[in-house]
Amino acid sequence: MEGTHSSWEQLSQHYKPPLIKGLTQGPCHPATNRTLLALRLRDYAAAERQACAALDASPQNPGLYDLRCAIRLFRRDHEGALEDARSTTSLDPGAGRAWACLGAAQLGLGHPRAALSAFQHALALEPGDRLAGEGRALAETALQAQPGRREAVLE
Repeated sequence: MEGTHSSWEQLSQHYKPPLIKGLTQGPCHPATNRTLLALRLRDYAAAERQACAALDASPQNPGLYDLRCAIRLFRRDHEGALEDARSTTSLDPGAGRAWACLGAAQLGLGHPRAALSAFQHALALEPGDRLAGEGRALAETALQAQPGRREAVLE
């Protein structure tokens, strides 16, 4: 789905700043600090390794799954990002950003209907979230571009 991939490219332009900003508040595991440094340097492979190390030390931390999800989205590992987003929403179902990550992963995989649902859930939790709002618009556009899908969006 070529249109979906270009939608992901548009969405990813707005993805990085809120994630880094939100994760630099408060004390962090040392591997998380190294992960954030690698992200700032745009060394996504190193960032993913550090995020995995942080998750090994704290496997029930939804913020770490969220962080690794973002890294995997940057690396275009949408399957891995989807897995992490599902872990995050399971551990912290009230985190709007986690639902926006889930939507971004679904959009990257070419599943605009599932992405739309996740973005709408994110907006229900955090109505002003820019990533979720833009993601919802891109998912709606991708759905409308699919033959026979427009009516399903409106249901």
